Amino acid sequence: MGAVIGSAVNFTANTWTSVDVTSLVKTAGVYSFEINATSANLKKYASRETGANAPQLVLETSAPASQPAAVSAVTGEHASERDCQHGLWHEPRGQGGRRLLAAGRRRNRHLHGSGERGERQLCILGCLATAVSGADGVATAPQLTANATAGSFTATASVAGVSAPANFSLTNQAATGATTATITASADGYVQSDLPSTNFGSAAVLKNNTSPDTRAYLKFNLTGISGTVTKATFRVYTQTSSGSGYELHGVADNSWVEPGSPTATDRR
Repeated sequence: MGAVIGSAVNFTANTWTSVDVTSLVKTAGVYSFEINATSANLKKYASRETGANAPQLVLETSAPASQPAAVSAVTGEHASERDCQHGLWHEPRGQGGRRLLAAGRRRNRHLHGSGERGERQLCILGCLATAVSGADGVATAPQLTANATAGSFTATASVAGVSAPANFSLTNQAATGATTATITASADGYVQSDLPSTNFGSAAVLKNNTSPDTRAYLKFNLTGISGTVTKATFRVYTQTSSGSGYELHGVADNSWVEPGSPTATDRR
């Protein structure tokens, strides 16, 4: 059992109590908590078996980091002024090298003119990257990062001496922004020192007390969460009033289970 994360005090019956657990819950994963009492009056909370008032973790997350877009070849046409206006840019220059071009459907004005050896030269606003092939004929592009604009985009790879470039398409997804998710406990129960062989995992209530020593345990499965956790709040619904309340701890070992009879290891 870890150090005290926080505590809830001076609460009345039939209310939600909360503790900020952002210091512990930072990423997706499985998290366990323990509730212990600080006084000898019995406190009760709704367990997950109650349904609507099941213990919760409320998570606020930022948008997940952008994932690389899927790229697939679609055409092999030459670039033209029309293509440029629609985001398809092509500049076959250099000897034995390859130029990779990437752009979006923008309204920026592009400049056209005559480049070296009479080839068309386009102003691509910094979207040009060059890669030179090795002896094996393979050229690896430097990392290209999509912009923040959602929509369809086209990228073109051209090779000096090859008339038809390879054109690729990709789609930028709109950022989802911050989101809030409520995760209910995947397992919970309580243990009582004078009944060491009894499993209270299926009870509709969680209890804690100092005499006899009675502690509640809760587990939350956050493996499906994406993005960065910016705030995490632990919540339990009280069935009793208490001035002293409870302390909340993190539990490092997530191997415990709720159902079934305790094994010798569980009892230990």
